[in-house]
Amino acid sequence: MGDAGGQDRSLTLVAGLVARLVDVAVLCGVDRTALLAELGLDASALEDRDNRLPMETFARGWKLLSESCPGRPLAIDWVRSWKITDVGVMGYVFAQLSTVEEAMEAAVRYGRLIDQGEAPRLVKGGATSRLEWGLAPALLATEHLPETIMASLVHFLRGTVGESFVPIAVRLPHRSTARHAGITAETPYPYAGGKRARRNSSA
Repeated sequence: MGDAGGQDRSLTLVAGLVARLVDVAVLCGVDRTALLAELGLDASALEDRDNRLPMETFARGWKLLSESCPGRPLAIDWVRSWKITDVGVMGYVFAQLSTVEEAMEAAVRYGRLIDQGEAPRLVKGGATSRLEWGLAPALLATEHLPETIMASLVHFLRGTVGESFVPIAVRLPHRSTARHAGITAETPYPYAGGKRARRNSSA
């Protein structure tokens, strides 16, 4: 995972992702009112999933949740509670896809619109293709968020083309942890170890 570029403070993302994070935190036992206050958010800001919120708010929420549940595979909680409307109107675009190629191209085309702190890139090969996912520094501050993005991507691709799909290899920007056994049981992928610069998903 590399730097997505841009100044973190100027980047935004759809409110649906922040709303999902708050819901996941509540599932993990965090008090909703206290978390919203800590993030400086009014609950009304999360009602319209297409609203734009600062990416730093999302990153700070992940930091707080990661500190509260360091050993918990939060990616599982995220994937299990995920709704297509969490990415606003883009979710309905994703619902129309039917092939791995379409899904990967859509992830690149719309990923930065959903979250300006992310910079996906598709590298097409002969027999395989690879998705590389750049993240703003604030989003790289916790291990849980890259794990969740990876699990969500695998979940998205499997939901598009069927559960027989399994990536050839996955690399995250940190080494394997005890959380990975639970995550890969939920969203199967062969973990190829940590990599300093980028996380790659090959399909």
